Amino acid sequence: LVHKDITGTVSDFDINKVISGGVARCSGDCGVIGENDGEQDYWAVTDADSTPGHGGFSAPQFQYTENGGETFNASSVTALLGGNLFAVAKAGDYVIVAGSTGIAYAKFQDIKDGVSLPWTLALSASNINGVLFVSSDTGFAWANSGIIYKTTDGGFTWPVLSNGAQTSQNFNDGSFADSTTGYFVGNNGAVVQY
Repeated sequence: LVHKDITGTVSDFDINKVISGGVARCSGDCGVIGENDGEQDYWAVTDADSTPGHGGFSAPQFQYTENGGETFNASSVTALLGGNLFAVAKAGDYVIVAGSTGIAYAKFQDIKDGVSLPWTLALSASNINGVLFVSSDTGFAWANSGIIYKTTDGGFTWPVLSNGAQTSQNFNDGSFADSTTGYFVGNNGAVVQY
């Protein structure tokens, strides 16, 4: 175990979710997360914070490392000001983040290139607790009150798939075995199969 402490620049935020790019050294294009360098790449999301490290305004952050955690870079998710982020996913060339005030997306290369305001609001909604993609175009997001959203355009739009018809419990997690079979689980033993 190695403690990769990134509090040197910002000491007052919570990291809520991390995913691994898992990119090993390879020939050719290993995908958008990987740079064919053999390092472990991670993406993470945080709570909103108004400390100077967050740019002095209340925005959650998307954090990433491309060198196994030796250094982290950050992008303030200005499209979701004042909210906390609970989920992050990859959809093609895009980063999709979700949280207490909705879902936003940005092109990962734009973030790396330092493009000003790379984040776009995809959905304004309360308490999005998770997001995952089963292909580069199709993804699901789950929320409180039994709400499930589905995108078929890579995360740019998120129509409601189920507005609490199966349960009104808050969904806490979701998982898919393949693109057609998935489960959403939540409070009080709620399990909904898709």
